[in-house]
Amino acid sequence: MPPEIPHNHVHNPLYSSSSFRSLILFCSLSIHSVFEGLAIGLQSNYSSALQIAIAVLIHKGIIVFSLSLKLIQSMTTPAWLITYIVIFSLMSPIGITIGIIVTLKKSGIVTLVQTILAGIASGTFVYVTFLEILPQELNSGERPILKVFFIIIGFTVMAVIAIWA
Repeated sequence: MPPEIPHNHVHNPLYSSSSFRSLILFCSLSIHSVFEGLAIGLQSNYSSALQIAIAVLIHKGIIVFSLSLKLIQSMTTPAWLITYIVIFSLMSPIGITIGIIVTLKKSGIVTLVQTILAGIASGTFVYVTFLEILPQELNSGERPILKVFFIIIGFTVMAVIAIWA
């Protein structure tokens, strides 16, 4: 076997923090936030809307922290960073507004649209959780048992909120 030749350059991993990847993440999370807002706005009673709003608020805090870190890692300028965060923070209220408007109109077709939008909103929660976040987190080699423990705690807390509210 030939000896290894030392080299002085750095290999960047495939998941490096490029500006383009950060922009795609921002766009994806913004669209997801509109659907989170829809899930709140489409609720027909106060307790259901409050239950989902609490879950979204907890989720949103973690997501905005992660998005901010990713944007900072990708060397986004402060002006663009603030612009991204302001736009991102408006996405859920836009979704809530759309959901409320759809809910206020009472007709057969509106009920069908409401059902479809609620299904899409629920589907985005399931997709992002099980196909984006969990596989990425559980495939990293750092403290897998601790991650599984906190996943179980998170699901338990959400189940208690669902049963309690």
